[in-house]
Amino acid sequence: HAAGYNVLLFDLRFHGESEGRYCSFGYYEQDDIEAAVDFLCNTKNICKIAILGESLGGVIGVLAMKNDKRIKAGIFDSIFSDVKTELLYYGHKIYHLPSVLVNLAIFLAEKRTKSGFGSIDISKTVRNLSPRAVFFIHGRYDYIVRAYNSEYLYKNACYPKFIWITNNYGHAQSFIKYEKEYKEKVLFFLKKWLH
Repeated sequence: HAAGYNVLLFDLRFHGESEGRYCSFGYYEQDDIEAAVDFLCNTKNICKIAILGESLGGVIGVLAMKNDKRIKAGIFDSIFSDVKTELLYYGHKIYHLPSVLVNLAIFLAEKRTKSGFGSIDISKTVRNLSPRAVFFIHGRYDYIVRAYNSEYLYKNACYPKFIWITNNYGHAQSFIKYEKEYKEKVLFFLKKWLH
């Protein structure tokens, strides 16, 4: 905002102060971003739009960008490449659950939310974002969503694409540890690609 850009911050459904009973890992939440883009274009006459999302917010940003050509550039910090693989990893690593239980939980959650979020594969989605630019940011030692996710997405994306792997620990902590450099890189990206 301080750099002269208009900024819209909001909570996706079932997050923060927004309503909702379930998280569908992007399956329905991408509609929230489309509604925000509609609001900006139709109400505020702002149609040069970039998206910046962290973790699941970044995954949802990729999905929204695929479906909405009004989003001209995307910055995705600490995102995962596919939902099912990440949930299996997280269930095993954090909760020590066998994969059969995690798969069952995914199946039941998909039935409850009436969604197919387990089939969301961001690595395939990023291939279809060009000619719009994407910028992946990730901490090398992220223990929640491993950095290889952003590296893999970068390899799968078409140009123009950029990646910055920072030397920090923790999930989605690059801005906190490298605030000045983070701002510089994001603003440079926006200046070049948001047109």
